Amino acid sequence: MCGINVIFDQDQDPQWISDMNQALVHRGPDAEGTFNSPSQPISLGSRRLKIIDLHQGDMPYHSPCGRYTMVYNGEVYNFEDLKSKLKDYAFSSDTDGEVLFAYFQTYGIKALSDCNGMFSFALWDEQTARLTIGRDRLGIKPLFYAFHDSKLYLSSEIKALKTIPGLDEGLDEQALYHYLSLLSIPEPHSIHPKIKRFPKAQYAVFQDKKLCFHPYWDISFKKQTLSSSAWTKKIRQTFFDAVERRLVSDVPMGLLLSAGIDSTILAHTLKTVFDKNIHCYSLGFEGGEDESQLAQKTANNLDLPFKSYQLKPESLVQHIPTIIQNFSEPFGGGLPLWFLCKQFNKDITVGLTGTGGDELFGNYGRTQHLAPHLGPWRGLKTLLKNPTYLNHQGETLESLQYTLEHGAPMGHFYHDKNYPTKEALKKTILLSKNNQRTDLLFEETLWSQQHLAKEDRVFLLDLKTQLSDEFLYSQDILSMSHHIELRVPFLDHTLVELMASVPVHLRSNSKNPKGWLKTIFSDLIPTHILNQPKRGFMIPYGQWMRHELKTPTEHLLSDSFLKNQNLFHSTTITQIWQQHLNGQDQTYTLWPLLMFQLWYAQQHHIEIKW
Repeated sequence: MCGINVIFDQDQDPQWISDMNQALVHRGPDAEGTFNSPSQPISLGSRRLKIIDLHQGDMPYHSPCGRYTMVYNGEVYNFEDLKSKLKDYAFSSDTDGEVLFAYFQTYGIKALSDCNGMFSFALWDEQTARLTIGRDRLGIKPLFYAFHDSKLYLSSEIKALKTIPGLDEGLDEQALYHYLSLLSIPEPHSIHPKIKRFPKAQYAVFQDKKLCFHPYWDISFKKQTLSSSAWTKKIRQTFFDAVERRLVSDVPMGLLLSAGIDSTILAHTLKTVFDKNIHCYSLGFEGGEDESQLAQKTANNLDLPFKSYQLKPESLVQHIPTIIQNFSEPFGGGLPLWFLCKQFNKDITVGLTGTGGDELFGNYGRTQHLAPHLGPWRGLKTLLKNPTYLNHQGETLESLQYTLEHGAPMGHFYHDKNYPTKEALKKTILLSKNNQRTDLLFEETLWSQQHLAKEDRVFLLDLKTQLSDEFLYSQDILSMSHHIELRVPFLDHTLVELMASVPVHLRSNSKNPKGWLKTIFSDLIPTHILNQPKRGFMIPYGQWMRHELKTPTEHLLSDSFLKNQNLFHSTTITQIWQQHLNGQDQTYTLWPLLMFQLWYAQQHHIEIKW
């Protein structure tokens, strides 16, 4: 696990690549490397966190002939299988990264289709002056880039790109608009107009000062017909194989265990299937949701070592500025993982999580609100009132028929049922009026494949938006800030592809959310977990904004601060804040606003009152 940096700029300062590497020390505290081309204005840099082969394998990787150089971040879990096809290559280490490097030299871009893992990389070909860049299928590992004036900059994090003069100038107001409801900034945006998210499941070729993107994978929904017992056997084995692939490590490994079904299944799999006495770690909250006792009961039943940490409000207040610095852009999602990794990073370097189980097994009935059958008159009224729906590039005859049948686009229902801050409210909060609606962003993905059932459309959308843009992104930033690599067995692409081939009536049952998952893995879910309601790492942000975080919130949401900022309608926001103070819960509107304001203050070096 590492951090990677690339600069292609004929005017670059020789110190820039070192500055970018320094910004990523937390991603790779064990080793640093740089490469400067003798013939082109390109520099590659890396920081390494040693996971596999603790003695060799530092980057950049160089081919014996001197033609190729590569920097790489992530894990290729099937690297031993790939290595077996490279019998003539003289390896200098046992790392998965060098195997990927050698495999690329032999098989070219086909290597991406053969890899099972989470990764980003940049491969330089000195002979052709060609840079190949790629990112894993599901966007587990982050990658950002800036491309303008024929200059290219690339990094694992925005933080490193901000060391390059001018890249962090300006504010992408479209990104801010999406953020206010999504709690994170969706691909391809970042908060800065010049910096973009590199698209997942794609590779890009940079040559002759041109950058061209190419998809190499997408989810297919070709259905299989199997008996119930055959489905159970196939899904279980695919999951067990995914877990086994993620057990390769030369450093201590642990499990982030909650009271959720997914991590509980993972704990039982590790113990009962692979006989691993893995350490388990959990988190509780003072004054909020605490599932650590149920998690401990799971660990005790399996005779697995267990530790938990109790988060207090003053700890959150103390660390919020540092957390925001690590994101380098606004983020309004969950922060508990920061504290869990900070507490236990001396114990482990690799952690397993149950992330992705929700999305693969119905996501708690997200489809149940997407077919209200409001009728053609309501649909026609919606289209006349919002003509942008008709002019939108994602609009198809199929999506138009849906709107006329149900009264609004599917993206509208998905957005308003799953995100608390509605489109109408965002328009009253922001001064800017030229933003694309967030539900149109969803429409593009929902109708990107024709003639899918709505359950498959939501499956696709969940994986391509919230999972990668919010959950996986924050998971990477919050864990890597403490030198911990997290692995997600449920998001092995073979399991994702298998679940996409499942008939929708099996995978998605709104009356019994995740019921099929419980049936398939019934022997791996204890009764004290099986009947528990859906839980999550929920910090009582609303309560804390009224008390421990009240001073900075009042400062940053004050009429004077907002008017000087010239981004928001100050009257609307101060009214919402007063409603919250008076007992009307406005947490999900105020929390992303507060996190944006804290980021904004850092960005502009404004002193915060705490």
